[in-house]
Amino acid sequence: MELIGCYHIGEYMVEAYFPEPPDQGAFSIWVLREGHVIAEFAEPVNVESAYGMDAETMLRLEAAAEAAAMEVMRKDVRILAAA
Repeated sequence: MELIGCYHIGEYMVEAYFPEPPDQGAFSIWVLREGHVIAEFAEPVNVESAYGMDAETMLRLEAAAEAAAMEVMRKDVRILAAA
């Protein structure tokens, strides 16, 4: 898989990858903590530009990546609160 980009949010690393194979249409989003993948999401984001990733597609992908990270963080908070 080809990495599109990544960023840190708190103690987490969020990575986004191009679809495999390219015509599949679902980007992979991984949430990592301490170098280990703790969650993986498949996000269908249509690429409407004939020239590849345009700004609108990147914004949709960034929003999906942030939502994935927030979901993982909410789960971690619930686990800690229950302990």
